[in-house]
Amino acid sequence: MIASDLHSILQHAEWTSTFDERTLQRGADYVLRQRVITLDFNAGDKDSGCSLDGVIRGSERQPYRCRIDIQAR
Repeated sequence: MIASDLHSILQHAEWTSTFDERTLQRGADYVLRQRVITLDFNAGDKDSGCSLDGVIRGSERQPYRCRIDIQAR
């Protein structure tokens, strides 16, 4: 999958139906404060979907991993 496909998925994903407003605001804040250490896009096929895997610097000493699975409709 090319970058424009990822951009399209992210632009059209219904994030508000999956995450509440507080969670979305917190994620945006983490990005602005450069707490997202890595973010990797993993292309799947049309049956398995794709995912975003990240390493996040939170309030604890050790960073944590986060994964969002994205299924095509």
